[in-house]
Amino acid sequence: MPWGSQSNNILTENSSFASLLPPHYLGELKLSYWQFVLAFIMGEGIGNINQKVAAFKRKYYLNLFLRGSILTLSLILGYFLLASVLEYNLWLGRGARFVIFASFFLLVAFCLFQFLREPLRFWIYKRGLGQEESAKLIGHYFPTVGDRLLNVIQLASTENPSMLLDAGIMQKSSSFENIAFDTAIDFKQNTKYLKYFAAPLLIIVLLLFIDRGIFTQSAQRIVQFNQEFSPKAPFDFVVKNKNLTAFFNEDFSLQLSLDGKALPESAYIITGQQRWKMEKVSLGKFAYTFEKIQNEIELQFEASGFYSGSYKIELINRPEITKINVLLTYPGYLRKKSEELSNAGNLEVPEGTKVTWKIGAANTVKAQISFTSDQHPND
Repeated sequence: MPWGSQSNNILTENSSFASLLPPHYLGELKLSYWQFVLAFIMGEGIGNINQKVAAFKRKYYLNLFLRGSILTLSLILGYFLLASVLEYNLWLGRGARFVIFASFFLLVAFCLFQFLREPLRFWIYKRGLGQEESAKLIGHYFPTVGDRLLNVIQLASTENPSMLLDAGIMQKSSSFENIAFDTAIDFKQNTKYLKYFAAPLLIIVLLLFIDRGIFTQSAQRIVQFNQEFSPKAPFDFVVKNKNLTAFFNEDFSLQLSLDGKALPESAYIITGQQRWKMEKVSLGKFAYTFEKIQNEIELQFEASGFYSGSYKIELINRPEITKINVLLTYPGYLRKKSEELSNAGNLEVPEGTKVTWKIGAANTVKAQISFTSDQHPND
């Protein structure tokens, strides 16, 4: 016997259970039973529709992300190509290079906002299309669906349901059973945007084969926008100091030599916004003395409008001796106790005495004592 027929027989007036109930209760029981069946079937239909709508939204935002990624990469590559070529040929100043550097980040922020904001907001914050907005989009993609899906979703959200309303929802839901809403989204449509990405990419690859420096040198100068750069000078900047290490609070003399055929008459030190003229020692030889140097200095040399690379004068503290203690251990035959002398200079001790020096030093990791005598001056 079918389940529905069996359930109806349970509620007939001939059943022993039904005979115990008042007549008007029996009608209410039959009505409640069919309401339950309709609600169950309607719930299944709406549940399937909600699953299909959710699948549509996931694919919809994935499609937006793919399209936005292609457009974002296209704009970034195009901007990188344009900025590199301009800087490579024009040798822009610090201000212009700063504008290019800052504009790159503004472009990235614009692309994130314009092309990737919606999919990222959907994935991270779960904010995006509502059910009704999704139904309108689906109706646009599927003319056979039209406004019917929107009507079903609106009816399902009604606060005062009825058997007639439930039956209408169930009937309309059945018409969407064979339609997969997410098939409306076609990832292949994004291929038309690939031409915008391929064009700058191919040009960049071609230029890399011709001259890699167009991008490597230009990018370096743009990133280091606070430094001055110029085309290759007809002479070389050669620092004659063995190292650029200075002692704190002491003078430091910086020696520069310009090697080449055409030598300028003057040279300058550039540090930050300051420009100091170096003293000319001879043709192509220059010097500058930093007095009582207190801080490390990053600098460049400039001569006839040409700039050197960057240099840095590092500071160290001069090693110093803070104390010298001498421990004297006398020979046994003297029967004299050992003693320790502080900051002793010349020593005159009995033969056989063991002398131990204890040296206190600052700003150093190693100390050494040398001895000389008339007989062995090198000892």
